[in-house]
Amino acid sequence: MRRKNHVDVLCFLISPWIGFLINILTNRSETRPFIYLIFFTLFGYSFSFSFDSADSVRYAKSFAYFDNDLSYNSLLGKYRDGELRDLYRLLLFYFTSFFSKNPKVLFALAGLIYGLFSLLIFNIFVKLKNDNNNYFTFILGLIFYTYISFSQINGFRFWTGGLFLFYSMYNVIMEDKILWLLGLSITPLFHYSFIPVIPIMIVFYVALKIFKRYFFINRLLYGLFIISFILSWFLNVNSIKIDSLISEDLLDGEVGNRLKYVNSTDVAELIDKRAESSLFLSIKEYFDALKKIYIFIFFVYFRNYLVKISLLDSYFGKLHSLTLFMVSFSFIAISFPSGGRFMNLSNLFFILLFLKFYNLLEFKIIKRFILLGGLVFSFDTLFVNVLTPFLLVDIKFWIYNIFWIVLSGLDFIIK
Repeated sequence: MRRKNHVDVLCFLISPWIGFLINILTNRSETRPFIYLIFFTLFGYSFSFSFDSADSVRYAKSFAYFDNDLSYNSLLGKYRDGELRDLYRLLLFYFTSFFSKNPKVLFALAGLIYGLFSLLIFNIFVKLKNDNNNYFTFILGLIFYTYISFSQINGFRFWTGGLFLFYSMYNVIMEDKILWLLGLSITPLFHYSFIPVIPIMIVFYVALKIFKRYFFINRLLYGLFIISFILSWFLNVNSIKIDSLISEDLLDGEVGNRLKYVNSTDVAELIDKRAESSLFLSIKEYFDALKKIYIFIFFVYFRNYLVKISLLDSYFGKLHSLTLFMVSFSFIAISFPSGGRFMNLSNLFFILLFLKFYNLLEFKIIKRFILLGGLVFSFDTLFVNVLTPFLLVDIKFWIYNIFWIVLSGLDFIIK
C-alpha cells in the first residue's frame, strides 16, 4: 500500500501558518480536521492584546478581573432574569478560569470552538466544489473563506454565533434537519443581536414549507429583493426602530436596554460622525456599496438561468430561495449599527449559490463575473485575511514553531 505523504503535518509543526496554507490549498482532507482546529486554537492563543481598538483587548481585560464565585446555575439564572445580555462569553470565562487566568488560554478555547464551526462550513464549500479546482473556484473559495476566517476570533461572541446561525439555517433549509431549529433558536446565547433575527428566520422557514413550490416563493422573494435593495440606499442608520418589531417583553432587562441603546438616535449620530472622519470607513463604505451592486446585478442579469435551474434541481432551488432571503434581509439590516455583519453571513450563501451556478454553467460571462467579484470583494479579503491577522497576533506566531509559540505565552499577563 502506498505510503501517505503528510508534508502538511510536518510543515505545520515547524511553521503552523505555512502548514495550514498547504493543507487548505492542496485539499488534504485526511489531515484537515487536525490541522484546521489546532491552527485556529493556536491563532487564538497567539493574540498579543496590543491593538487597543480590538474586541479581544476588552475581553482579555474583563477576563483578568472575572470572579468565578458564581456557580454555573447562578449564571443561567441571571440570564433568565434578564441580568445578562448573553451567556457564551461568561460561560467561556467561567470554565476557563478554573484552570487558567491567562487570556491567551481563553482565546485558544474560543478559537477552537469558532474553528469547529468554520471547519464544518468550509467543508460545505469543498463538497459543493467537487473536484473543480481552477482559478475561478479559487477566487470564490477565497471570498467564501474570508467570512469564516480565523481573524474573526477577535470578536468571538458575534462571529461564533454568526457561524452557528449559518450552519443551523443551512441544515434546516438545505438538509431538512428539523432538529437544527433548536440550534437556530439558541443562537442569541452567543450574542444578543440575534434576538430580532430568529423570528424572521423561522417565518421564512414556515413560508417555504407552506408554499413548497420554489418557483412561486422565488417570485415573491425577487420582489422583496428588489424592494430591499432600493430601500438600502435611502435608509439612514437606525431609521427602523426595533421596539416596533419585537414585543416589549423581549426588551426587558440588559438585553432590552442594550438593543434600545444601539437603536437610539445618539448612536446613529455617533456612527455618522465616525464615518465622516475615518478614511478607512470611507473606503469600506465604497466597497460595501460595490458589493451590493454586484450582488444585485448577478440576480438580475442571470435571473432566467437561476429560475430554470431551480425548477430542475431541488437543492439549487432551496439554495436560491435561501440566498435571496438572506441578501434581502441583509440589505435592510445594514441600516442598524454593525448590521453589516449580517451582510457577511449572507455573502456565504451567495458564494455557495454562485459556486453551484458556475459548476453547472461554465459560461465565459460567468467566469468574467467571477473575476470582477475578486476585485469587488478585494477589500474584505485583504483586510480580513492579511492586515487583521498581523494586527492581532504576536510576531512570534509567524516565525516560531508550534512548541515555542505555546511556551512563549504560558506566563502572559494582560497589562
